[in-house]
Amino acid sequence: MADVDKWLTDAARVTRDDHHRADAGRILRRLATEPSPALALARHDARLTMLCAAAAAMIAFAGIETIATSAWEKPSATWLSMPPAASPFGLLVGE
Repeated sequence: MADVDKWLTDAARVTRDDHHRADAGRILRRLATEPSPALALARHDARLTMLCAAAAAMIAFAGIETIATSAWEKPSATWLSMPPAASPFGLLVGE
C-alpha cells in the first residue's frame, strides 16, 4: 500500500502544478476561430455529393457511349458470294 500512496501523492503534486493551469479565455478565443462542427459536416456532405455526382456522370457517359455505339453499328451478314461494296465486281453487278 505504501507504493500506491506514494504514487497518489506524486500524481497529486503533478496535477496541482499551477503554471500549467488552462486559461479559459484563451481556449474560448481559439475555439471561436475554428469552424463549427455543423460547417465541417456540411463541407463533408458537399464533397461527398460532388463525388457521387462525378461517379454517376462517368457511369452514365460510359453507358450512353456503349448504347450509342451498339445502336449505330448494325451488323450485316456477309456472304462469300456477296462482293464488298468497294469491289469492282460489285460495281458491275447491280443490287
